[in-house]
Amino acid sequence: AAVKVDITSVLQAAAELPGAAAEGAGDRFQFTMHQPEGRRQSVQLRFGREDSDGDELLLIYSVCGPAKEKYYEEVLRKNVTMPAGAFAIHDIDGQPCFVIVDSLLAASLTARQLAKSIDELASRADIVERGLTKEDRR
Repeated sequence: AAVKVDITSVLQAAAELPGAAAEGAGDRFQFTMHQPEGRRQSVQLRFGREDSDGDELLLIYSVCGPAKEKYYEEVLRKNVTMPAGAFAIHDIDGQPCFVIVDSLLAASLTARQLAKSIDELASRADIVERGLTKEDRR
């Protein structure tokens, strides 16, 4: 049976991350994280999905830039060096984009775990965005 987590309290605690600004409601939230050199990176949170056992998942992702075929191998090879999360391609506004994504079980979610995942995904996504596009748009 699915277990409900107190999303509000976990998000409030994670929003206390240094350099974090959170906004959203319901099952959709966005954290904007300050990065080195005055850069910023947005991290999206989506509740309401389920795993194969019916347990609620939290999907966390950050957009790195447009998914161009010439970068597929370079980006995918980064997956084996990451302690959590993975690079994938996700359509954003109808366009294929590289994202770094992590899925967490909502029932066992802690503010510390969420904060760590948000921080790590923002940092890694920003590094890849800078390398692929030389921009700071995400």
